[in-house]
Formats: sequence, C-alpha cells, structure tokens
Amino acid sequence: MAAGGSFFIAQLLCNRAAAQAGVFETQASTIEIERGPADVIAAIRDELAARYRSPMLHFAAFDVEPPPRGAGLSLLWLLARSPEGFVSLREARLRFPNLGSAFDWFLQSNLTRCFEQYPELRDLLYFNRATGTLTMEDPQLKFYLRAVDWPEFAETSGHGHVEFHPADGPLWPLVSQARSPEGEARELKKGAEPPARRLLHLSDLHFGTADQATIAYSQLATDLRQQGVERLDALVVSGDLVNRATAAEYAAAGLFLEQIKSGFGLKAQAVVLVPGNHDVSWTSADSAYRLMKRSQHPGELVPGTFIEHTPEIVEVREEEAYRQRFAPFAELYDRVKGEPYPLAYDEQATITSLPEAGLCILGLNSAWEIDRHFPDRASIDMKALARALQQLPALAAGELRIATFHHPIHSHEDSRLRDHGFLQQLAVAGFRLLLHGHVHRPDAAAFHYDRTVGGRRLDIVTAGTFGAPVREWRPGYPLQYNLLVIRQHEIVVETRCRHEVTGAWEPDARWLQGPGKDPLPRYVIER
Repeated sequence: MAAGGSFFIAQLLCNRAAAQAGVFETQASTIEIERGPADVIAAIRDELAARYRSPMLHFAAFDVEPPPRGAGLSLLWLLARSPEGFVSLREARLRFPNLGSAFDWFLQSNLTRCFEQYPELRDLLYFNRATGTLTMEDPQLKFYLRAVDWPEFAETSGHGHVEFHPADGPLWPLVSQARSPEGEARELKKGAEPPARRLLHLSDLHFGTADQATIAYSQLATDLRQQGVERLDALVVSGDLVNRATAAEYAAAGLFLEQIKSGFGLKAQAVVLVPGNHDVSWTSADSAYRLMKRSQHPGELVPGTFIEHTPEIVEVREEEAYRQRFAPFAELYDRVKGEPYPLAYDEQATITSLPEAGLCILGLNSAWEIDRHFPDRASIDMKALARALQQLPALAAGELRIATFHHPIHSHEDSRLRDHGFLQQLAVAGFRLLLHGHVHRPDAAAFHYDRTVGGRRLDIVTAGTFGAPVREWRPGYPLQYNLLVIRQHEIVVETRCRHEVTGAWEPDARWLQGPGKDPLPRYVIER
C-alpha cells in the first residue's frame, strides 16, 4: 500500500528498511527486521525531494504570464493521482474551467517552451503535443508527488495560499459568495437565527459516460465552492439521471452522485432521487408486451395496457414484467442511498426526513405509466400519494416540506401532469415547495390553495437541464441548476447556467425586477 502499487518503490522501501536495520548483504536464511514503511518513508521523501522538488517547482510556476495562474500546479496534482501516470490537458481544462485561459496558453506551444527552458524536465515528464497529454513514467517521481504538501508547494511556487480539497484538488480561486446590502440588512435585523441550509436541485442530467459524469462533477464542484459552499444539507435530483437507461449510463450517474456525497459531506439519507421518463428502461418495457390474437386474451382489454396492431392482433403487457422497467433505477437508488426502491407503483412515494436540517422531502414517480408507446402519459399515482401522506408525522416547528417529481404542472407539451388535484392535498399537508424538471428550462410559478394573505400555497421551482446534449437544449436556455439557500423566513433560489459544454458555470441572471432594473440570478420565496 505504501508503494502505491509500484514494484520498484516497494523494493526501494525494503532496501532502505534493511539498511536502517544494519543488513547490507544477502543473508543465509530469512531474518526479521523491526522496520516498516513508516520508518523509512520520511528519509526517502527527503532524498526524492532533493532530486525532484526544484524541477517540479519550475513546472508549477511556469504559467506566470497569463492570468489566472494554476494550470501547471493543477497538472502535477492530477498526475500524482493518475493510476496510469498521464493526464490530458484538454480534460484538465474541463476539470478546472476557471483556468481555461491558462490551459489554452499551455497548449499554444508554451508547454513545449517550458521543456526547452528547463531541460531537466525532459527526463521526468513527456508532453505529446499531438494528443495534448502529459506523461510521467518515473515511479519515484510519482511517489514524491503523492507525498507533497500541496498547500506549501503552491505557496512556494508563487500561487499564494491555495486550499486543496481531498477529492477535488486545488480550489481556484476561493471566492466568497457576495451578499447584497439588502441581504446583509436582513441578516442583522433577524439577529441570531438558525444557520442557512443549502439544498442542491439538479434535473435532467442525461449522463451517458463516466468521463462525462467526472467532468460534470468537477465543473459543478468548482462553481459551488466559488459560491462559498463547502457542504450541502440535501441533494434533490428530479429525474432523467440517464439518457437510455443502460447499465453504463447508470454507472456514470452513480459515480457522479458518489462524488457529490464525498466532496460536500452529504450523507446518503440526504440524497433524494425520483425517476424521469429517460430513467425508464424501454427495453424492459418492450419485452413485457406479448403479441397475441385478441380472441386469445381472457377477459376485457383495459385501455392503455395493450397496443392494437390490427382489429385481430394486439400486444398485451404482463404487469409483473412491466414493472421491471424501473429495476435499473432501483439498483442505482439502492447503490446511492443504501435502501431499496419499490417496484410496486403504489409504494413509489419516498419520504426523506432530515430533522437536523429542518427538511422533509417527498419524492413521487410521475413516470410510472410511461413507456415507448405511451411517452406522454405523466401522472401521480394517487394510492402512492395517499400512503405517503398517511405516514407523514406531525409538522414540526420550522420544518420545510418539499415535494419533488419529474414532470411539469404547466407546459405547452403533452408530457405534463394534467390532473392538478393532488396539489391541494400537498398544500393541506403543509408542503411549501415543489421541485421538478423535464422542460429543460428554469421557471418559477405558484399554486394558491387559500386566497388569503399568507394563505397556504405551493411555490413551484423548475430546474433546467444539467447535462442534456446540445441538440436537446431549449433555444435561449443553456445548461442550468438551482441552489436553494433556506433560511428561517425566506428561501433564496440561486440559479446558475453554463453556455458552453466545456465552459464554466456562471450566474443565470434572468429574473426580472421591474421596469428599468437589471434582472438578477436569484429570486426569494418568503416562508
């Protein structure tokens, strides 16, 4: 383990341990020495530092000309953690999007110039300009980089004080979330109140590959930390985690969710997942239909449970097999949360209670009647809702109740929730927010149950698509996500957008404030 999988380093550690124990030649028989890796690593680290520290500092400090700096240091950090010992500069650029100009500067012959200016680097690193990859073949160099004190190394190489996250690496730059004077005044007026809670709302991820998920997490993590977010209290993904419900896509989505959990101190219980229409396995749904003569079917054919090819020939679905179209989603749910997701429709209403955060989140499956033949049949199973509402405890003081599902309440598309009666039940049960996606554009609306000042109402928060292919973007609506900052008397919905697949997240200033005023990248919901 100490050798990091390198046979050469293992030999080196054993050699130094034997030397410290006074064993300098082959023994006639096996002897035991009371030395282990911990006893010799420090000495080896100092020995390797004398050889590698100076050229590595030169490499880290080379991007001194273009602002922002940090590409060289980031590449060394990635190399230290690469099992294969190489890193693509283009992928590194995606991982650290706010250093894009520095990586572009490197790729414009300047990394080649770095090797020309410091010839000692040629024996340690190899840059393939054609493929844009940087390779490290020396196992001792990798051992050295793995043991580097990165904050100290960053400061010595002229980058100032930079914090390093265990999973995400250097945080470029550390920018605190700005607050408006009005926000400052509100905080002072309220005095000591419970700390703000942060809920991340994502929708329509449409992940296809593990690389896509890793890059998406890196870009998201960078943006959250620039907003001063180091931990999350809850994560809600309102459907369409994947694109075609394949095993590889669900593996990518699982990787992304695990990275968020690890990077932002999020426990499994605080992750809320609901399926969307793309999370349904159409392959499993198709295999559940049986072709037969209408005359061979016993009993009456229920509309919506069969496909008519001719007046005599139909395909009839077998209900138990048909429910298996949610099995891939259920496997991901179990892997991420450590608890099963039921395949019975009347049980597909999950309650996530987070009393320490003052949150209770109800997850509903609005895609439970959808397949390839009925793609627009969105609805809420009333038996599932009734079961969940009966299980809800009494509303606690200060508790915020949130419901989430995939499909919209209002939309020009056919794929929407047409029966809105269930909203009345949610309002009566004390729910305050609805979170959904599907439409690939952010939106905000409200449902009023009581037509009185301060009466019961549901604010509807819509997230745009977090990762759909460009061809599926709505005109004028880029990639998007929501960060909900929940305070005692208000909920601030921070909206973020990304206009380029390879770009960085930025404020999504689209919420109008009145004539002559600039739109803002946030809106406030009074509690």
